[in-house]
Amino acid sequence: MTNTTLPTIADSASIEMYRAIALSTAHITVEDNDVLQTASDDPENNVVMSRESGFLVKLSALDSADNLRYVVSEEAKNILRWAETMGCRLVEFDNAASEIDGFPIFDW
Repeated sequence: MTNTTLPTIADSASIEMYRAIALSTAHITVEDNDVLQTASDDPENNVVMSRESGFLVKLSALDSADNLRYVVSEEAKNILRWAETMGCRLVEFDNAASEIDGFPIFDW
């Protein structure tokens, strides 16, 4: 085994890191769920990843409009815009995550 020096906090300026937020899949519509699933099934996609409990959506730091391409409802678009303003670059929609006051709940 090779002796490797691990990165330190001082090295973090050169390491890409993400702030993430998790919220319930109840905040997206069934149509959003279908679009996210289709996107995650596309081998050309590198933005949406499907999980057993929901999805991970990577937000672009450079293109806010591009972040909205995989959701159809205005409610889901508002969540992604809100996450951007919070400095998040990863949104986790998870069926076990908390519901967040201020966002609509969809029962599907």
